[in-house]
Amino acid sequence: CPCGSGKTHGECCGPFLSGEKKCLTPSDVLRSRYTAFTWRNIKYIMDTTHETCRDYREDRVAWANDLNKGGMFDSFTFVKLDPSKEEDGKNENESFIEFKVTLRANEDRGGSVAGQETIISE
Repeated sequence: CPCGSGKTHGECCGPFLSGEKKCLTPSDVLRSRYTAFTWRNIKYIMDTTHETCRDYREDRVAWANDLNKGGMFDSFTFVKLDPSKEEDGKNENESFIEFKVTLRANEDRGGSVAGQETIISE
């Protein structure tokens, strides 16, 4: 699986991306979204972006076009995901996970991006 779990896609992120299984942990969300980015699964990325996220857009067609043409897909190759510690949020529906994503710029600039994913269950 592209997320680096050491499992096959079918044993790991595949059931999340196909809708057979729901993400239950911050790690599930992070790994499955990383895999969706590596495989250009735009629908999954949009479906798993909470409306309070800065990347969320009501106009899904424009959003999909931006992701596909001018966004992460054409600008970077996803090299590696390094998830770190998970933390509980304010209630049972909120969690946080720290991570580092290594990307290779398609213009050979390279580098990595660190961040924190906020998981909100509804």
